Amino acid sequence: MAFAFQEGETDGGWMRTTYYPYNIWDYFGGKYNNDLWNCVIMAPSFDNSGTVLPTGGTTDAKSFLEAPYNDKLGAVYERFHDNDIRKKAGNFKSNLDGTYSGIFLKGAMKENFGTGDPMKADTDRDGQDLVYVDQVGTFLNNGRTLETVMSPRYGETNSGIRLVRYPVYPTEAGINYKDIDEVEFRLSEVVYMLAECRLRADDTAGAKDLVNSVRQRYFSAEDWATAEDDLGVAGAIDDYWMLDQWGQEFLNEGRRRRTDLRRFDKFTQGQWWFFGRASDDGESYPARRDRKYEWYPLPTVALSTNKGLVQNPNY
Repeated sequence: MAFAFQEGETDGGWMRTTYYPYNIWDYFGGKYNNDLWNCVIMAPSFDNSGTVLPTGGTTDAKSFLEAPYNDKLGAVYERFHDNDIRKKAGNFKSNLDGTYSGIFLKGAMKENFGTGDPMKADTDRDGQDLVYVDQVGTFLNNGRTLETVMSPRYGETNSGIRLVRYPVYPTEAGINYKDIDEVEFRLSEVVYMLAECRLRADDTAGAKDLVNSVRQRYFSAEDWATAEDDLGVAGAIDDYWMLDQWGQEFLNEGRRRRTDLRRFDKFTQGQWWFFGRASDDGESYPARRDRKYEWYPLPTVALSTNKGLVQNPNY
């Protein structure tokens, strides 16, 4: 099931450009007129320890998946198996025949799908080569001195890996990315729902088999021989393993991640990245957040016009 998108009608192209810099069309080889936000990234996999590099990021940074952090959530890119074709293929590339490979944008960015001239950053790194790092921080010490872990408020132009969830094609391909329908529900979700039910019924083998029936398509036959039984960073078939599977299969697809975390009681009670670690001016980012944020407040106008409504707790 999907929402039909078409440029000039139901145009959702703007939702797919929030990850991209102002000059991304030089990478994709397209001539589109959507505004580019450059404001959304994937949760980083590494802190900012080590020696700062000229292009941003640091050497010898520590992974949030390892000590002293040992996060069970977040660190999106590093959770993907190295032989998963979505990661192994390298940076996203599309072709004139409508095929494509990869879903990430990482490292040094060059025009024409990595084959042309270096792309340039703007704003804080204006004119410098654009190099995406799997970290978030003020590596130039602009606005705030670099800290080991920083909140999303203090990233730079090059902070964070970018995601190409829906393919973007060169103009010559004649495939307008704005016309690609927005998926809301697909068969894999049914399979994962059943897998989660099996997990909750303590049938871990059944849960794994169902997930693997979907996962297998992301590996070559040779790679699948070792990936089939690899439980990833979770290390066991448990709630965190299931959350990993949901997160990877439906990365940035629909609004699923919040509801996944909510079902497993991790939306406010799980810790990753900056929660419980970053400092900020006048802001608090506790490791465990107030449960009131699991519900939205009801608007005042709704409460005043419908006396049967009661405000959600603690608002």
